[in-house]
Amino acid sequence: MYWIKYHVNGKPVRESTRSTKLDDAKRLLKVRLGDAEKGTLPTVNLRKVTVQEIVENLIMNYRANGHRSLPDLEARWRLHLQPTFGHLTAAMVTTQKVDTYKAARLNKGAKKATVNRELAILKGAFYYALRSTPPKVQAVPYIPLLDERDNVRKGFVEPEDHDRLASECASTGLWLRAMFEVGYTFGWRKGELLDLRVRHVDLSANTLRLDPGTTKNREGRSVVMTHAVRELVAASIYGKTPNDYVFTRKNGRPVRAFRAAWRNVCCRASLGAIVCPECGEEVASKERHCAGCACDWKGSQLRYDGLLFHDLRRTAVRNLVRAGVPEKVAMLISGHKNRNVFERYNISNDRDVRAAAVSLDAAREREHEVAQHVAVTLKQAAEFGRSLGRVKATTELSQVPHQQVVLPN
Repeated sequence: MYWIKYHVNGKPVRESTRSTKLDDAKRLLKVRLGDAEKGTLPTVNLRKVTVQEIVENLIMNYRANGHRSLPDLEARWRLHLQPTFGHLTAAMVTTQKVDTYKAARLNKGAKKATVNRELAILKGAFYYALRSTPPKVQAVPYIPLLDERDNVRKGFVEPEDHDRLASECASTGLWLRAMFEVGYTFGWRKGELLDLRVRHVDLSANTLRLDPGTTKNREGRSVVMTHAVRELVAASIYGKTPNDYVFTRKNGRPVRAFRAAWRNVCCRASLGAIVCPECGEEVASKERHCAGCACDWKGSQLRYDGLLFHDLRRTAVRNLVRAGVPEKVAMLISGHKNRNVFERYNISNDRDVRAAAVSLDAAREREHEVAQHVAVTLKQAAEFGRSLGRVKATTELSQVPHQQVVLPN
């Protein structure tokens, strides 16, 4: 086995080529000399760099840049990725280990989209380590993601469901009723609504705005409030100072988490249900006993199946397009920067398909009326020609070629 020797900052460095071929040793030495000249020569033993180290570097980068997804990244790493990959060196991560991780997570009931978000962290850490100066990994392993096409949410709030759900939200509190109306109307994200302050509301101009840097795409946003939104927001900010939160509970504390409250109102509005994690049968939340499989569960073990608050975002996009709002304006209101995501949210449902069928029937009816009108017009023209003696009266209209009709001079 050949070894090569080169100098870094005046200090000699010996490295094994792990090859018995002289040409391989010469090629590696040439690469190392080039890296040393450019200043990109690794100063650490790449075979000892751990996954824990490169992920921590990625977390530091997220923290320095103020990424809003930092808490999510840290939680996914600590709870799921670290137990499997944290003790491995970066060179030990292979596609086979990633596939094993995916299978284990799916067997535990994780959704495909959830697993993909976790793998995206691992992939991002490797790419950040590779682009570092000097690089901390030699290559990024192939990390294939799962197909999410069968894992797309399609929840909508139909017009007939709006009033029922709004009534249940009002019974919980003004804060939830107002949040529901703003989300249903403009499609703003839950985090954007929770961060709204009184200073973001301008009742004189009838506007509601988000400051730059507070949204997912870092861009500011401003909308003109509808009549319903204005009334609810005005009631929510009554008696508050400019720095107070818009949505607060009865005790004055800002709303930070409301998953349980949202699930309860959806269940009461028949837009969601608490189901058994084993058989999927609906379970009464107070009884916590499944009649289908005769299992008793804790409240934390039961699964919610129904409308999500984020489904309001999808509903708002569809309603804006249906109302005739130009797509560019609708994207500005909802905050969609990527058109592909916007189009994915603007999903057609049975009502759209039914409306398309009605439009087709109407178009065919118009075509039939036009054809009848043309036929009547030709018949009248032929009768006029027979009255002038230009066409034999015994000749049927269907037997008269277009070329035989002689127009008056």
